Amino acid sequence: MGNALFTDADSRKWFTALAEPPWIKNGTQARVRAAVAGESTELDLSNSYVTSRMTHIPEGVFPTLTMLTTLNLLACESLAALPESLGELQTLTELNLNGCESLTALPESLGQLRALTTLNLHFCGSLVALPESLGQLRALTTLNLRHCRSLTALPDSLGELHALMTLDMVNCSSLTTLPECLGQLRALTMLNLQRCVSLVALPESLSQLQALVELNLNNCTSLSALPECLCNLQALTTLNLGHCCESLTALPESFGQLRALTTLSLSWCSSLAALPESLSQLQSLMKLDLGNCSSLTALPESLGQLRALTELSLVYCTSLTALPESLGKLRALTTLNLHFCWSLTALPESLGQLRALTMLNLERCRKLQRCRCLKPCYLKRSERLLKRNIQIRDGRALRFPMTTHDFAATVLFGSMLRPRRPSGDGADVAAGGATTTAAASASDGQADASLVRVLGAFPDCVLSKLNSHGPAFASNTKRLIADFCGVSFYGEGFARWVAEIDRQLLRQDQGQQQGQRGAQFNFARRAHGYHGPPALFERTGGPW
Repeated sequence: MGNALFTDADSRKWFTALAEPPWIKNGTQARVRAAVAGESTELDLSNSYVTSRMTHIPEGVFPTLTMLTTLNLLACESLAALPESLGELQTLTELNLNGCESLTALPESLGQLRALTTLNLHFCGSLVALPESLGQLRALTTLNLRHCRSLTALPDSLGELHALMTLDMVNCSSLTTLPECLGQLRALTMLNLQRCVSLVALPESLSQLQALVELNLNNCTSLSALPECLCNLQALTTLNLGHCCESLTALPESFGQLRALTTLSLSWCSSLAALPESLSQLQSLMKLDLGNCSSLTALPESLGQLRALTELSLVYCTSLTALPESLGKLRALTTLNLHFCWSLTALPESLGQLRALTMLNLERCRKLQRCRCLKPCYLKRSERLLKRNIQIRDGRALRFPMTTHDFAATVLFGSMLRPRRPSGDGADVAAGGATTTAAASASDGQADASLVRVLGAFPDCVLSKLNSHGPAFASNTKRLIADFCGVSFYGEGFARWVAEIDRQLLRQDQGQQQGQRGAQFNFARRAHGYHGPPALFERTGGPW
């Protein structure tokens, strides 16, 4: 069969070696045959027992694939080289060499693939260099070099890739420098240098990447400083400096020029002692991660000017002793994580102004004194609730006294069915009139009078009591329980419930019991990140 496809002996021998057991339909030989005949524009040689042992592809194979647009060589782990005839695949748009771990070099003819848009070299761990002809790939938009651990440099022709939008170099651990021509990649929107642990500096031309939206320098531990030019990236929305520049003590004052920034991660910048006042100019910033900045002693008063900020993480900021009073101006803040800020001795009075706050984590803040803006009784109850949540998290207590199937049927599908009790005992009359007859049977379309809906899996279940608070409260609370138990997510439902709690707080002075109960839970919700209703703990021995 190989004689009909290929004229040279080496190609025929290669094709014969691709033979698989006859019961395998559409095997490797069949896919090659279809590609040579022009019946398919894709050739998939990936994840096959025979191709995993393939050490080379003969020169005579690629010239026969004149219609090929996609070549997939995923996990051809024994493939040591590609033939120069690769350049004859003039219609090829995607080349996948992911997992070709024995591949040490690419042919110079690579640059002849003028239609190529995607080049995937992920996990080509033996690849030591890229050919200079790479710059001729003028249509290339995505270059994946993830885990090319032996790659020490990029060719100077890289800057000629004017269409390149994504350059992913995660864990190129031998890469020490980037070429100055990097700044010529005017279309580049994503540059990922995560875990490039040998990279010692960034080129000054970085500032020319005016289309760059995302820059990831996480775990670039050999970087000694951030260049001032970094602050000229006007389109940048995401900047990850986590575990980067461990000797960095301060950010450049021009940092505030990154006006489009929405996400900033400075986690594990353990030598960072202060933040610049210009941080307040980041008016689009929504997420700020300062976790494990163990040398950070204070936050600038200008922090309160970050009006778009929704998430602030200060986890393990062990030297932080106080928070600025301007914190209360962060009206959009929903999440404040102070876990293990063990030097923090007080919270600002303005904390109570954070009306949008739904999660406040104060766990292990050992020196934190009682905040005057929070009532002592709320603190006591929240401490008990926190302990209960920890027990649930660690599997030492049940989230809910029901089986998974009962819970799903009750909360997500509205009701359980059980036989109707004899009339006169009043057992089937639920509070608020929620108990109704079962759904009509499929056979005759009539309701089965022997079955009724119940809100709980057993008579004393928490869910069976919900309607006493009104149908709207019952429905919303069931959704919140589902959210808390991880069954589904109802973000809008939770927001509406928080609004209802706030209305109850306004009625607290009138002595309404429901308002007092809502206020207690409102603090626990904000103080410890608990996203479930108070009634959840009535059956589990919790503080409610």
